[in-house]
Amino acid sequence: MKFSVHKKNHTTIFNLHEAKLDATTSSYLKAELLVVCKEDKIQTLILDLADVQESDEHGLSALLFAEQLSLEYDFDLRLAGVNPTIVETMQAMMMDQSFAFYDSLEEALEE
Repeated sequence: MKFSVHKKNHTTIFNLHEAKLDATTSSYLKAELLVVCKEDKIQTLILDLADVQESDEHGLSALLFAEQLSLEYDFDLRLAGVNPTIVETMQAMMMDQSFAFYDSLEEALEE
């Protein structure tokens, strides 16, 4: 799985550099998110999903896992650059109510 993690002030930015968030990548994403949460005290975590074009149920479960981590480790979770098709799927499953969506990484950073 291709990704990068960097910090900007008190914000941790996790960029996922994959076209698909599926069974193959979701388990790696969950593991890496857990590592990031355990290594640093996070105030805000932005998942930059601008490169992700599609997701299956495994990918959506990884996003729910990130949301659970935000509750457990007490940080603000923001999703940036989410493909509109993925947002529509999340809305149909009523998952959208659990997340803060931003059109871009820049917009998520401004909040």
